[in-house]
Amino acid sequence: MNPTRSGGPGAPGVPAPPGPAPRARLGLVGGVGPLATADFYLRLVEHHQRATGGAYPDVVTHSLPLPAALERAFITGTADATHHAGITALLGDALDVFERAGATCVALPCNTLHSHLPGLLRGRDLEWIDMVGAVRRRIARDGHRRVLVLGTTSTLRTDLYRDGDGVEFAVPGAAAQREAEQLVLACLDGDPSAFPAARLRALAGSAGPVDAVVLGCTDLHLLRESADFGVPVVDSLSCLVDACARRLLAPAHAGPAAVLAGAVR
Repeated sequence: MNPTRSGGPGAPGVPAPPGPAPRARLGLVGGVGPLATADFYLRLVEHHQRATGGAYPDVVTHSLPLPAALERAFITGTADATHHAGITALLGDALDVFERAGATCVALPCNTLHSHLPGLLRGRDLEWIDMVGAVRRRIARDGHRRVLVLGTTSTLRTDLYRDGDGVEFAVPGAAAQREAEQLVLACLDGDPSAFPAARLRALAGSAGPVDAVVLGCTDLHLLRESADFGVPVVDSLSCLVDACARRLLAPAHAGPAAVLAGAVR
């Protein structure tokens, strides 16, 4: 007589085989600005499909209903306490949306609002994918030692890109910064054609010789392939795309070391 088979999966005391690891779900803060959000998503899809054989990434996007006056105040560095309270409320609403949607991590493709997010994430089970950290890793990888940061006046005042790890972050002088603001506004409208090569090269050289220009405003992504600066370009939006692509290919609760080890090329 054949012995009775017992003890298979699901039997008392026998654990079921492990299922697939939970996926990471990205909460994407969109609308700051819209062209940058669209470009980010399209390139994230491209990265993810290339790495997975055609699968789409798991992304929840919440576009901030940002009033034009609020946006311009941050670009030009004229934001006051009321403006800061308004953007804090909008970002808090976005994080609420992500939590309800089951997001595990958050990305904010906006340098100007970057400093608002860490405090709002305290007490929430949401991992932050840090764009500035991704930019610093790219600069270190490429061996740059002195770079010029182009961004909004609000970004430069928050000192996001401070010197360290052997890298000096130069910023434009007052007149050149007004020029940088106009460049940001032109890119936000989708048309930087008023800035020909000579104008961009002069902006790149406004703080003395540099190894590279950091596009420290995601609206400047339209210039990421430009050779008109005369030096290499480090695009903050591209750095965030790469970091998010790595994160979405790792298990939902992978640690930072595991995510960085799985770099997408």
